[in-house]
Amino acid sequence: MSTQGPSVAIACQGGGSHSAFTAGALQRLLPAVDAEHNLVGLSGTSGGALCAVTA
Repeated sequence: MSTQGPSVAIACQGGGSHSAFTAGALQRLLPAVDAEHNLVGLSGTSGGALCAVTA
């Protein structure tokens, strides 16, 4: 059995205020995912893609 938790893939929504929310949410979410889960994918569309790339 693996010592890491469950696998997680994150898809980021694009477009104006969605992207602004996504950027803030990723700042809070990613440290918890790194510590407790196995991050296997990060993708997005439009502004969400920019958030995914910078993350």
